[in-house]
Amino acid sequence: MNYLRTYCNLIRKAEQRGYTKKKAKEREVYVEGHHTFPVSIFGGNKRIVYLTAREHYIAHVLLEKIFIKRYGNTHWKTVKMSVSHISFKGNNSSYFNSYLYENGKKRWSEIMKANNPSKKGISESTRKKLSESRKNKPVSNETKEKIRNTLLGKKHSKERILKNKISTCKYLYEVKNPEGIVFRTKNMKIFCIKNNLCPSAMRKVAHGKCKQHKGWTVKILSTLK
Repeated sequence: MNYLRTYCNLIRKAEQRGYTKKKAKEREVYVEGHHTFPVSIFGGNKRIVYLTAREHYIAHVLLEKIFIKRYGNTHWKTVKMSVSHISFKGNNSSYFNSYLYENGKKRWSEIMKANNPSKKGISESTRKKLSESRKNKPVSNETKEKIRNTLLGKKHSKERILKNKISTCKYLYEVKNPEGIVFRTKNMKIFCIKNNLCPSAMRKVAHGKCKQHKGWTVKILSTLK
């Protein structure tokens, strides 16, 4: 199969259709913008065509196959296209099946092995020697104690915990409740928990993305060092 020809035909068909976001919306058709020449390889360009979700997914599958055929599985250009393909499920695409996913993940596994320094230039006998040396290496009591403390969890005083929480705060906030009472806080998360508020919603209010949350308003007074 000539993947490049199929890809070009797909792009040409979309260009002749002449969809823009506005035109597609008027016709109640869902479209997604697609760079004819992938930005991750060719850099920023204005060659954008609007495809349906299914066409968009197919375009990325074809691009990966084109680069595999031309450069092989582990070339950096192919890697870019493979990443785009296997991560497409996260881009609100429903055009993804187990067969395509499995093949994509297998290729990605081969890429990772080929680019892993620990897998290069080491013979099987050397690997076995390294494994044996690690098994027979004694572990000091000091190391055992460190591991034990890590697993059990190191306890901190209340003063230390409070200091850590304050040191991670970025802003000093001024908060006003629906009754008009003003509060000041450095730790928005703790303040919200105490007042049955959503921390992320209150931060959006503080940064001007929302006007209020449950009648509460908030603004940033200063940035903490």
